[in-house]
Amino acid sequence: MVLSTANDGKLLTKRFHEMYAEAIIDPSRFTDEELTWLGITRTDYTVSPNDESIFQANTVPIDPLTRSSKYDIRRDNRK
Repeated sequence: MVLSTANDGKLLTKRFHEMYAEAIIDPSRFTDEELTWLGITRTDYTVSPNDESIFQANTVPIDPLTRSSKYDIRRDNRK
């Protein structure tokens, strides 16, 4: 089967990759149809600035007897 823009050959085009990169950065510039064509859903880029979990990560201790803890990237833990 030959790839074409009608059967996911769009992944091979330079235009697709340029639009995809732009849509991830600023999806408001694109219509819903264009986002669908690019394979991007609204949940791919929706992040609430009020969501505290985006600033937190779990630590991975080297010692298996040590518990994992939360690390907040906004806090300076070097002191």
